[in-house]
Amino acid sequence: VPLQGSCSAVARRALDQSSRYADLSLDEEELIKNGKHLLVAYIMKPKAGYDYLATAAHFAAESSTGTNVNVCTTDDFTKSVDALVYYIDPDNEEMKIAYPTLLFDRNITDGRAMMCSVLTLSIGNNQGMGDVEYGKIYDIYFPPAYLRLFDGPNCNVVDMWRILNRGMSNGGLIVGTIIKPKLGLQPKPFGEACYAFWQGGDFIKNDEPQGNQVFCQMNECIPEVVKAMRAAIKETGSSKLFSANITADDPNEMIARGKYVLSQFGPLGENCAFLVDGYVAGGTAITVARRNFPSQFLHYHRAGHGAITSPQTQRGYTAFVHTKISRVIGASGIHTGTMSFGKMEGDASDKNIAFMLQDDEADGPYYHQEWEGMKQTTPIISGGMNALRLPAFFENLGHSNVILTAGGGSFGHKDGPKPGAISCRQGEESWKEWKAGKFGDVSLSDGIIEFAKTHEELKGAFLTFQKDADQIYPGWKEKLGYTGESSVQAATFDWAKKAAAAAFVGSRVAPAQKESSVTRRALDQSSRYADLSLDEEELIKNGKHLLVAYIMKPKAGYDYLATAAHFAAESSTGTNVNVCTTDDFTKSVDALVYYIDPDNEEMKIAYPTLLFDRNITDGDFIKNDEPQGNQADDPNEMIARGKYGEESWKEWKAGKFGDVSLSDGIIEFAKTHEELKGAFLTFQKDADQIYPGWKEKLGYTGESSVQAATFDWAKKAAAAPYIGGWVYAKTENLEGTYWNEVGYCPDGTAMNLAGNNMNHPERIGKDSHTPGSTLPKSFYMNAVGYLPDGTAMNMAGNNVNHPERIGADLHKNGSPLPPPLKGYVNDIGYTPDGTPMNKAGNLSVKK
Repeated sequence: VPLQGSCSAVARRALDQSSRYADLSLDEEELIKNGKHLLVAYIMKPKAGYDYLATAAHFAAESSTGTNVNVCTTDDFTKSVDALVYYIDPDNEEMKIAYPTLLFDRNITDGRAMMCSVLTLSIGNNQGMGDVEYGKIYDIYFPPAYLRLFDGPNCNVVDMWRILNRGMSNGGLIVGTIIKPKLGLQPKPFGEACYAFWQGGDFIKNDEPQGNQVFCQMNECIPEVVKAMRAAIKETGSSKLFSANITADDPNEMIARGKYVLSQFGPLGENCAFLVDGYVAGGTAITVARRNFPSQFLHYHRAGHGAITSPQTQRGYTAFVHTKISRVIGASGIHTGTMSFGKMEGDASDKNIAFMLQDDEADGPYYHQEWEGMKQTTPIISGGMNALRLPAFFENLGHSNVILTAGGGSFGHKDGPKPGAISCRQGEESWKEWKAGKFGDVSLSDGIIEFAKTHEELKGAFLTFQKDADQIYPGWKEKLGYTGESSVQAATFDWAKKAAAAAFVGSRVAPAQKESSVTRRALDQSSRYADLSLDEEELIKNGKHLLVAYIMKPKAGYDYLATAAHFAAESSTGTNVNVCTTDDFTKSVDALVYYIDPDNEEMKIAYPTLLFDRNITDGDFIKNDEPQGNQADDPNEMIARGKYGEESWKEWKAGKFGDVSLSDGIIEFAKTHEELKGAFLTFQKDADQIYPGWKEKLGYTGESSVQAATFDWAKKAAAAPYIGGWVYAKTENLEGTYWNEVGYCPDGTAMNLAGNNMNHPERIGKDSHTPGSTLPKSFYMNAVGYLPDGTAMNMAGNNVNHPERIGADLHKNGSPLPPPLKGYVNDIGYTPDGTPMNKAGNLSVKK
């Protein structure tokens, strides 16, 4: 919004603090040699009428020890830690500031450095100063001693290569994907999608919004992923990798998610990475994951970063700075975009980001950084990538030692995710063969086409992503003997634009533009992701959508509604191509554009609240299954049904209906209570089994549309002797969804020794815990439920060494094992000795 009013006739000036907060005689080489300052390079422009040096000094003051006035509490020591402007170039709007490392906060627990303090000063209050038009960080230098105070990565792609049996260096491309659609899959389809991709690929990540949605809860979805991984490893003979999203607002929730996931993966724990949305959740979330799970690959997703790193924004910091920071704080890998070879913003020279992440020393746009042996952070490339785009990407980067996560490039392949994954691997192989001269002295484009002639999966990528092929591989149809029409919209791939790109991401030099004679359009998804007939008042009244109003402007030549719909797709269940895994449920949770005003650049989107993640520690858990149980259209109806089910039993028990059976008593009650009568009409097959003659007694005839679960009185009567009375006396602990009292039972026994050993001595092993000593630190596992021999988990243990824990063994040898009481017991996973959970316990009775 432009400022109103006329300018002052007197040039405005910031409080001139240049005598204190600027020293242009300082030498950058000396500052680096002394190693006591963190150096930051900015592009900064004062507002009209403000002096550059005075504004720069004010900027440094606000970023360190000063304010807009002189204060009486300042002493000589305070001045010794002032941040100092040591270089300015007003014509190019360049400014450099040296921050004494003493300024930055340290942990009280271990004395380590914290990135939030660095950012609070270097990119904090100075972003809102009244005399500054804009200020953006373009590079940052960490002196060696201070750099060593940060965690840095503990794992990276080298660990993935090791798990995949590729050695410890130059293991090449990790072929990965994002489960698509990004939201809307339920647990079993999610697991099936994993299994399908793993037939040809290495690595699967949760898309960044996937977590614990009510329709795909973690405690149902993760076991399906583990099943799929085990099956894929068995069938392919190759290890597989999965990245589980543990992002949350609460660090305790993140830790709980991580422990739960590891409890399910068991011996496959090292095959599991943890994904954290590092930009939206902040560096604190990265540190929580890095310090609580140091052995896991820490997967930094940067969703949302474009709000400050985009070349279109003049505040914040660049993508180069953002990714450099990720290495300092310990990310194993971070999404770096696709260097303009995919659908996301960027340019070909973004390869400098990869060099800064992977090399032990590298040049930034302003500073040379030496990493002091800190492990590398692996670039993760994603965003519109497919097999056809990879060879040019590798040629630009110079190697293929990166992680690929191609969602549409895999699930959008015409033959499905397995050929899609294989085609990406062939994209790397074809580049390597061309590089080795196997196809003779031909262009990269012709070399890849030659490779595709004998590799069906890569050829399938040409037939799937034809618009990409037309742009990157001219004449491919004739060379591959194919003519036809493309049905897949590709992201823009403009070689001329790439050639004109500036040296570093975030450069203020605009790339050369070449206007197409054909008006460009976003992939038109408006038929699915836009419904302009929706009424805002009705959406609010129904209360099932979160509504968001945007100011959105498409790039030149793009249709407004088509771009808005693409925006909604990327913000919910969609991607840039159609994928084979989309089902009707997925479409039911699409975000929808319901209002646009192109002239005023206004757009509104309705997001179903079902899309959003919930805590596993205290969120509402809604069982994900086919329609069953106590369902009704009106929540009050559901409450009444449950209430009257109890009341009818109490009245029958009190003899209100005379000397009649329980069945007839409930029917009598239903005659005067419409909600309970409604339950008879809804669950008619249940009623037929439990309440014979109910239709005649209630005066109703009709057909049932609800399938009932089996209700077999004879079967229940026969099962009763095997369930002891103690089963029904649940404790507070047993009511929990899960707790982390594990790795060991409550008496200190390792889980691999757990069992009622008094009656099953063959399970006894050495007790590593000395009676009376402090119990070992708990690790992780699901401690709620029962062992297969019927022992409650909170009573299991090596009772020979801890007789105070002995209780009666309610299970008789040779008799059938009782069922668990809880709604589910996690039989997916392993105890610490490698025994599958579904086999753990009384192995002498049931194998």
